[in-house]
Amino acid sequence: MGLKGNVYFCGCCKRFLKSTDFHMNCSEARLSVCDACERLRNEAGPRRNMTVYKAMLKEIRRREDMYNDGSQVAFVIRVGN
Repeated sequence: MGLKGNVYFCGCCKRFLKSTDFHMNCSEARLSVCDACERLRNEAGPRRNMTVYKAMLKEIRRREDMYNDGSQVAFVIRVGN
């Protein structure tokens, strides 16, 4: 939501801020969350611990590699960060 000149409204903290306080993104049609709120959301957001799955996948790859039969299903699977 744009106002006069370069002042925009942050929908998260409900403040009117300069356009320089917002991250400009080509894929977004409008500015809705200021950089400070986005940074706080990133820091305070929940984290997923994938170490158990990464260890399981590593063990599957190791065992599959021991077969030496050319199958590579586990090598195609990737764990997202």
